[in-house]
Amino acid sequence: MLAGVSGCLVCGSALFAFHGTARAQGAPKTGVAVKVIVIEAPFRATGGKDELLKAGGSIVLEPFVRTLDGMSADVTESKAVSYSVLTGDKSSPDRQATVTVGWTLKTIPHVNADGTIQLDVDVTDTELAPGGPPATMRQGLFNSLRLKDGNVARFGEWSRGSKIFAVFASASIYPGN
Repeated sequence: MLAGVSGCLVCGSALFAFHGTARAQGAPKTGVAVKVIVIEAPFRATGGKDELLKAGGSIVLEPFVRTLDGMSADVTESKAVSYSVLTGDKSSPDRQATVTVGWTLKTIPHVNADGTIQLDVDVTDTELAPGGPPATMRQGLFNSLRLKDGNVARFGEWSRGSKIFAVFASASIYPGN
């Protein structure tokens, strides 16, 4: 059985892929629903989700995944950017190449005996570097926090130029199969 995904990542011509980790046969495991939100906001914006959105922020990533206790749920939202490679040789034509940019997310929930959820979140944004392709820049964060069932937490942030990218996540337990 593969972990499932629901929800929508809308990014124009972006490609969307989901990779779940197969579950071994055996006793039923506890299911965990995880929602991650990445908000891009002005650099000086502070506060929670609502405050960042009111300050002119926008949601750039908002997947909702269902997986099992201890199982990875991976989401990729990416697109290929084409560019020309100039050969400088009249006998050899210029060629087209591509570079992939976009978001990757990996979450692994661990349900504790006390009903809390230890949630590992690894999110990365790859974008074109100044000057364009083929150079890219990668930024993101990895964090692990203990959450109460259904609670939302701010996992961290990073900055790029005049923007910040804040990562929020929540996890809820549901009966697994």
